Amino acid sequence: MTKETYHQWMHNPQNLGAKESKELLQLTKDHPYCQSSQLLFLKSLHNENSIQFNKQLKIAAAFAGERQQLFYLVTEKDKRHQQKPIINKKETI
Repeated sequence: MTKETYHQWMHNPQNLGAKESKELLQLTKDHPYCQSSQLLFLKSLHNENSIQFNKQLKIAAAFAGERQQLFYLVTEKDKRHQQKPIINKKETI
């Protein structure tokens, strides 16, 4: 795995699959305190609908600095994309 590959995973976590999951599992074993790797591994398990997801969720939640971001990563919801523009409606009488 190269730096570029890791950066690609960080920018596009929705594309993680079984192949990346194996690499991320090894990476989390080699560097267990790396928050980013734990979260990427969790996302890859979520993408695969793996039965290991719940176990990894507990581990990733322990390492997550902000659990709200963990929620957004897993559910693919993002506040920035969810905001709707405010429209001022002026009613005329």
